[in-house]
Amino acid sequence: KADCGPGMSAHPLPKAEIEANRDYAKQVRTAAAQCTGIKIIAPGAPATALLSAADKAEICDIFSRAEPVQKYSLVHIWQEQIDICFVAADGSDIMTVSNYDFGCSQTGSLTESGKILLSEADDKRLREILSLYY
Repeated sequence: KADCGPGMSAHPLPKAEIEANRDYAKQVRTAAAQCTGIKIIAPGAPATALLSAADKAEICDIFSRAEPVQKYSLVHIWQEQIDICFVAADGSDIMTVSNYDFGCSQTGSLTESGKILLSEADDKRLREILSLYY
């Protein structure tokens, strides 16, 4: 599991990447606000798991506070890829977010693949919820 401590030697990302991360964070916040369900897709899971209403509401609340990554540094990431898929009322997929797309860091920075930041408390709670589904 991830260690959300301060990264080593954080440095600013290029302006274009910061803008792309801002756009991505906005898309994630919008998808969280609009979805009626969330599916978890994980390797080794028997089937795609649909979250309970309470867990879905909590995850949407967590992602509503997502911030864009603006600096790069090395932090530990999850071993396995887990996808969080926001689902529309008609059952179609709005957007899928990989656990490699987000993380937390007190320095406001993340790995190369990271696009959005969560607070340390939100990141910890999100991992607790996801662990129930895979």
